[in-house]
Amino acid sequence: MDFLQRTPFFRLLLPFIIGIIFYQYVELFQWSLYALFLLSFCLVLVSYFIRIPKYQFQFRWLFGCGIFLLMFILSYFLSGEREK
Repeated sequence: MDFLQRTPFFRLLLPFIIGIIFYQYVELFQWSLYALFLLSFCLVLVSYFIRIPKYQFQFRWLFGCGIFLLMFILSYFLSGEREK
């Protein structure tokens, strides 16, 4: 069994840490944060509305990418709020 499969908390912690580090070195525009948030929300929403089991399995990565982006944006935003 893979390490990331055994530790789901680590899979959520990884994009959070990446977002904090990304905040330190790269400045994103406000509209790009909103666009990434909208993209992550759409990915999670699309994965929720897929009802055919064959397609649920085939597109299961949409939910993971959406959550990854959401955690990344959340940590980027919280880092900016903490600095103010």
